[in-house]
Amino acid sequence: MIAETTELPTRYAKVVVTDDRGRHLIPDPPQARYSVWARGYGLVDSVKQASVPGKLVDITAVPAPSEAAAAGDWTDRIANGELPFAKPPRPQGLERNVVITTWDWASNKHHVHDAIEY
Repeated sequence: MIAETTELPTRYAKVVVTDDRGRHLIPDPPQARYSVWARGYGLVDSVKQASVPGKLVDITAVPAPSEAAAAGDWTDRIANGELPFAKPPRPQGLERNVVITTWDWASNKHHVHDAIEY
């Protein structure tokens, strides 16, 4: 699941792994309006839904109609017709607890970078 906003000084996103039933929790998001959607291997991006911290959202994962659609536009090589040699497995064990936070930062004197917490 991805929650992303541009209402903060720079773009901010949190990415979390769902459990086997598709449940997820996006921890400690700053107060803002977010677009929330599902993304994953074997899926195409779901419809983005508007949300705010504390609001429950029901998002339906959308299975990809083909291997090429499942790979999407993640790399230029895939866009040119190359497909991954193997499907990645669903996260297991401690991998289920991964939360990735990206917060773009920049000024008129610096390039844009992502600050990643883990």
